[in-house]
Amino acid sequence: MAAYKSQPGCICEPSVTNLPKLLIRHRALGEDRALFARLPLAGRLPYSLLLNFDARTVYGAFDHLLASARDQHRSECRMALYEFTAKLGTGEEQSLATYRGQALLIVNVASKCGFTPQYKGLQALHEEYAPRGFSVLAFPCDQFGRQELGSDQEIANFCDRSFGVTFPLFGKIDVNGPDAHPLYVWLKQQKGGLIGSGIKWNFTKFLVDKTGLVRARFAPTTKPEGLSRDVAALL
Repeated sequence: MAAYKSQPGCICEPSVTNLPKLLIRHRALGEDRALFARLPLAGRLPYSLLLNFDARTVYGAFDHLLASARDQHRSECRMALYEFTAKLGTGEEQSLATYRGQALLIVNVASKCGFTPQYKGLQALHEEYAPRGFSVLAFPCDQFGRQELGSDQEIANFCDRSFGVTFPLFGKIDVNGPDAHPLYVWLKQQKGGLIGSGIKWNFTKFLVDKTGLVRARFAPTTKPEGLSRDVAALL
């Protein structure tokens, strides 16, 4: 099921708290059927039934339908995460279903970026919270300033030598554009940035809860050390 969205010309907002009043008011004007046809949830309930209930009942009916739609959408979003696969730096194809039941911090990384020292904070987060069901997932990317030119093996050697990285390090991918990895297409759909959904730079971070729901997106300037409370809240 697609996410709930107000359609063009729709007279209501997603809260639908104004639906009963609008229905009742427009019944008096003889516009009730046209109004109902314009509602985003039109067709979910027989129109004739609405005319037989009071405002409180109509409130409850629409609130229930909308809550059900939202719950199903969240469930589908969670399932989507675990359907993706990505190559590890070793070349092995890894299903993200491997991380089902863990909170995740998914980060696009680079070895020659001003934010590269954040590897230290990412490793610290991973070490502190991994025993409680948390993992950092790092995806090298060379789309920002050509700051990740090495091979997957060279990147892995750098991370091990410079920061002692033990969290999963995947193969190099694109995060924007026509060749963007499907995982990142999905992540950007779940949480857009301040100016559009595209990834703006290295070390953009997506925080995912244990059910696979994307809870937050953090800019490259947000240091891993500042995410400890956010991570802990999901464990």
